[in-house]
Amino acid sequence: MKPAATAQNGKREYRKTGLFTLRHALMDLGSRAIDGRSSVGVALRRWKTDLIRDLGGEDSISTQQDTLIELAARSKIMLDSVDNWILSQPTLINARKKTIFAVVQQRQTIADGLTRTLKDLGLARRVKQQTLDDLLTDGNGAADEGAEGK
Repeated sequence: MKPAATAQNGKREYRKTGLFTLRHALMDLGSRAIDGRSSVGVALRRWKTDLIRDLGGEDSISTQQDTLIELAARSKIMLDSVDNWILSQPTLINARKKTIFAVVQQRQTIADGLTRTLKDLGLARRVKQQTLDDLLTDGNGAADEGAEGK
């Protein structure tokens, strides 16, 4: 059996997992590569919304944080994809070489990167700062009935 070709001889290295194809699509297109109508797209959008809410809401997110959230979303979709593939395998050990498959190490690298990104965003849940107008309205612009009489 021939070893996988390298970039030195001009041939691409063959990868079976699809991780590299997914990674390149996500790097080129971002979360636009995921159809928002699919179950994956809906779950990713919900995860990003929850993350933004945990960081204090849409109004308190800086441009830098928005970029980190997008990077975290990309990492999360790759990590979930790799986890699904790994869990569907009968074994993670290459019996002939007595080693773990490389995809397990790559999965850990993605997980570590996601952890670092989330730490950069902050692990503490932040409460959205409410203004006096927010307190006097019910969130739909209508005045709270209990606040009118005061």
